[in-house]
Amino acid sequence: MSQQPSESGTNHLDVPEGDAQELQDRARLAKQLDELKPLILTVDDETLEVKPNPQASFILVSQDEKIHHSNDQQKRYWSDGTNTVLPKKSQGRTIMTSDFLSEVFGFIKFSDHDSHSPGKRVGSLLDVSRDGYYNSDRCLEDFNECSRAVTELSLGKLHCVYLTDRSPIHYKFAEDALNVRKMNVKPGGKQPKMRNGWFWKAGKRQTQTMVYPDDHPEYPGQAKGLRQVCVERFGEATINGKRHEEMAAMLSDCADFKSQPTLLEDQALARGDRVIFGVKFHPELAPIEAAYRSIGRALQVANSAGSSAGFKARVQQCQDPPDLTLSLVRKHFRSAREYLKLYVEGKTLAEIEQLRKVKRKHRGPAPALSQAGEASQPSKSGKYPRNRV
Repeated sequence: MSQQPSESGTNHLDVPEGDAQELQDRARLAKQLDELKPLILTVDDETLEVKPNPQASFILVSQDEKIHHSNDQQKRYWSDGTNTVLPKKSQGRTIMTSDFLSEVFGFIKFSDHDSHSPGKRVGSLLDVSRDGYYNSDRCLEDFNECSRAVTELSLGKLHCVYLTDRSPIHYKFAEDALNVRKMNVKPGGKQPKMRNGWFWKAGKRQTQTMVYPDDHPEYPGQAKGLRQVCVERFGEATINGKRHEEMAAMLSDCADFKSQPTLLEDQALARGDRVIFGVKFHPELAPIEAAYRSIGRALQVANSAGSSAGFKARVQQCQDPPDLTLSLVRKHFRSAREYLKLYVEGKTLAEIEQLRKVKRKHRGPAPALSQAGEASQPSKSGKYPRNRV
C-alpha cells in the first residue's frame, strides 16, 4: 500500500480521488484565508473581543441563502392517543432569505445614519409566489449593499472578504467570460463572443482573440470556436483527430480559462472586496450555517400552526432569535476556524468531533456531587431483580 503526501503535508494511504480533491479544496481554502489573515479584523478566540489590528482593511463575512416553508413545523405534538395529525400534502408557502454574517458586527445592517435604509438588515427576504426566486441579479445587488453598509459602519476603513458557496447564483460568469462549456467546435453559431485570452509561447505571453476580425473572408466578426482556438495554441498536429471533449479538456487546463473570475468576483474586486468560495459539503466551515440553526429552531416554534397566512412576517420576526447573541456568533466563527485548522493538520471529521466532545467535557469545573445519603431518595424495587448472575 503506497503513501502519497496530501496538500496539508501529511501522508494518507491510497486516498480515493474524491477525497483527494476534498483535501486539496480544504487546503486551498486555508491558504486563501491565511494570505489575508494579517489584513482581516477578527476577534480573540479566548476573550471573544475584537483584536486591535491597525493594518486591518477587511472583515470576514459569511454569506448564504436559506429557504423556509410554512409547513415545516415541529414534528412533535401532544395527543391523548385517539388522534393523529395528518402530514401536509405540500411544503406550503416558500420564503427565501439572503444573509450576511460577520464576527465583528453580527448580521450586517446599515448604520442608523444611513440616508436610504437606516438600521435595515442587509440581504433579501422574498415571498417566492410574489417576488420570484432569488437569482444572480438580486445576489449581486445584495453583495453591493453589504459592501456599502460595512464601509459606513467602519467609517470607510474596511472592505469585505466574502465566504460563500459555489451555487449557480454565485458562480455565474459574465457573458464574455472565457468559458469552455459555452464554446462550439466550429466558428459562429449561438456561442458567445468571448474576451481575449492569453497563453505562453516560447517564453512570451501571447494575447489571443476569441473572435475573428470584421474583415475575415469567411467568418467576419464571429466567434472562432473551440477547434480554431486550440489550433492557435497547441498546433494543428496536436489537435488533429481530437473530439469535442478532448479539446475542451485541453483548453480548460489553460491558465487564462482556469483563472477566469466569476461575475461576483469581478464586481467585488472593483469595489475593493474579495470573494472566497467554501468547500462543498462542509457546512461546519461556514459560520452562517450554525447561525441558521438558531433561526430554524425559532421559526419552528413560532410556526406551530403551519399556516401560510402571515408566514413571511413570522420568518422576519425570527431572523434575530434571542439565543443568537453576538458572543454566540463569534463562537461560530471560532468553531469554523478550529475545524479548518484540524482538517489541514490531517484530522478526519470523526476525529475532530471526538476532540470537541472531550474539550466540552473538560470545560469548566465538574458539577459538585452530593454526599452519600444526603438528600437521597429511598430506592425502589424494579420489575426485574438487580442481582448479578
